[in-house]
Amino acid sequence: MKPILPTLRDTKRYVVVGLLTGTQSSAHEIAMAVKESIARLFGSFGMAETGFMEVGSTGKKPIIRVKAKSLAKLKAAVAFTTQLSGRPAVLRTERVTGILAKTKQGGQ
Repeated sequence: MKPILPTLRDTKRYVVVGLLTGTQSSAHEIAMAVKESIARLFGSFGMAETGFMEVGSTGKKPIIRVKAKSLAKLKAAVAFTTQLSGRPAVLRTERVTGILAKTKQGGQ
């Protein structure tokens, strides 16, 4: 079986999500809240379409990988996330890059 050509592969984006207001939470809690928000807004098919994956963190900010075509869905889900572990919170997208290394150096 031949490998997929680079021009046919799905491009990925790495997104750093930060906590604006609310009590301090771990990066994993923030990522799970965003994941639940995507599922609530777009359903299980929309969740699968995004290719959501938590790939790491920069301090207390998770780094989330999504397909480039689904970046708008992720940003909408971040905007609609209002609670973390039952407590009110406001999240924002801090950085979007196509290279994982850039999220780690610039996501402080």
